Amino acid sequence: MKHIIIGTAGHIDHGKTELVRRLTGINTDRLKEEQDRGISIDIGFARLQLPSGIHAGIVDMPGHERFIKNMLAGATGIDLVLLVVAADEGVMPQTTEHLDILRLLEIQRGIVVLTKSDLIDDPDWLELIKDDIYIATQGTFLNRSPVIAVSAVTGMGIEELRAALDREAQEIIPRRDSGAFRLPIDRSFTVTGTGTVVTGTCWSGRVNVGDTLTLLPKEKEVRVRSIQVHGEQVESAAAGQRVALAIHGVDHLEIHRGCVLVQPGQFQMSYMLDARFKLLPTVERALKQRTRIRFHLGTNEVLGRISLLERDSLIPGEDTLVQIRLENPVIAARGDRYVIRSYSPLRTIGGGMIIDPNPRKHKSADQHVLSVLRTLEKGDPQEIIEQKIYQAKYAGITPENVARELGLHLPVVHQEGKTLITQNIIIPIGKIWLHSVFYREVTGTILSQLKTFHQQFALRWGMPKAALSKALPASLSPQILDFALKALMKQGSINIHEDKIQLVTHQITFSPTQEKLRQHLEQFCRDAGFTPPEQDHLYAKFGDDPDLTEILTALIDSGRLIKITSKLITHADVVEEGKRRIEHYLTQHDRMTMSDAKTLLDETSRKYSVPFLEYYDKIGLTYRIGDQRVLVQS
Repeated sequence: MKHIIIGTAGHIDHGKTELVRRLTGINTDRLKEEQDRGISIDIGFARLQLPSGIHAGIVDMPGHERFIKNMLAGATGIDLVLLVVAADEGVMPQTTEHLDILRLLEIQRGIVVLTKSDLIDDPDWLELIKDDIYIATQGTFLNRSPVIAVSAVTGMGIEELRAALDREAQEIIPRRDSGAFRLPIDRSFTVTGTGTVVTGTCWSGRVNVGDTLTLLPKEKEVRVRSIQVHGEQVESAAAGQRVALAIHGVDHLEIHRGCVLVQPGQFQMSYMLDARFKLLPTVERALKQRTRIRFHLGTNEVLGRISLLERDSLIPGEDTLVQIRLENPVIAARGDRYVIRSYSPLRTIGGGMIIDPNPRKHKSADQHVLSVLRTLEKGDPQEIIEQKIYQAKYAGITPENVARELGLHLPVVHQEGKTLITQNIIIPIGKIWLHSVFYREVTGTILSQLKTFHQQFALRWGMPKAALSKALPASLSPQILDFALKALMKQGSINIHEDKIQLVTHQITFSPTQEKLRQHLEQFCRDAGFTPPEQDHLYAKFGDDPDLTEILTALIDSGRLIKITSKLITHADVVEEGKRRIEHYLTQHDRMTMSDAKTLLDETSRKYSVPFLEYYDKIGLTYRIGDQRVLVQS
């Protein structure tokens, strides 16, 4: 069954609410103040079944200039508009402002309704009013729409209007219910026996009874208890429908107009938006950099400032790329239409389309940023996906986040991503996609940092991984670094030993003086046997040599000397001899006691035997059971 949303627009007291009542039998003025004053203050709702069986939800929007923000909330998600003009007054200021808003929101279909026609007996006057309407709608989506004269009092023209609505409704292409669920909330209240209820027009996706949703910006998890679409109880609702959801998990007093219910994990709150903005030609003066504004998206109104990215000021009638910086977060997706009103006086000045709902902060006239935004604006899925991955830089980004930030269906992202991977434009690293530009920069930086390290510390085997990591971009994850190191080792560019990395071309070369000291250090540690010296002892014995630290580090890095504790240093030959003795002993005996170990290690004291045994445990030769050791089976 097809569902559409119809909205009314027009000046105050031009008969919008009475027109809806004549069409549907429903008075949309639900507030006592509205009924007492005879004007609409907030948006109202009614149901209408058209002759073809199409179900329509009607959103009756207030016409008074003080309630334009309520009108904007009501205009969210409508498919068809009834622009209402009273025959006794003609086109008025809010008629024009409403029409501007509808154009900025890119509403594509509508009918002009000439209300209160029963008050006019002069045919010439009616023709004059129609001429005014023709002039006002020139160059808009309504320039070829029918103008139907009606009377909500006598019923004149109502059936003609109903038939015209039906014809237009049949031409409307139903919205696709693909993508993540998103419902901007326009009302919240409580119903006895049901609990909290919220209403709105579903912008995307589908929701089912029992689904878990997230309420933003409150960041609360709620469960859908029941669903109504146009007053009927249903099991699911989809994009393009007026929806009432009974939800569990939040009190209705916590919810305000502007909150959004979304599929968990699919939308981010943002304080900044990149967008295309058009300044209406009717605005009296140019827009200056960082002008304070009122930003309207969906049912939300947020204060902020507009940063012009291509110029310092914007002339009325022109458009430009902008970054909108907000005082409170909004929930947006690429392609959303928005409206901007001046901070004071309250007046609609322009609007446009969201290009990037989660950007970084930009400077004006940054040509690279402008190039990226123009690519995102064009809308080719593969190009915008590549740009989003490129924008993630060294951190990379998951396909899920790409889909969420661009408002694309996840299967589309995966499909286009496969092509980009095949073309070596992006690199898949676990669940992360990294642009090849930054992967090449990472591997290039690794190699250049190793080269610099080897030049500075020629006697050291390699650069500590922790030091290398600090020399790389802070946003680079350990996962991406490990991937790059393994790839470089596989292609034969580097060697990795424990936590150190070296270029394969690096060779340690000692000068004659350094070679002599190296030999003395090795011989001293070798002769010490199983009573190895502490590092401080070595400095005390050889410390007058300026190269001692570098030579000692080089011998430890290369494995010629081994630190069995943080202080004790022995020779690799000693470690191997101890290993040979213990292996031989444990092949003849099931277990080895501390006393046995001391005997095997030349009757050394516990000060040395314990560190040796713990080192052999650490490297996987032995395994401790109580006070005894057993051989680890290979």
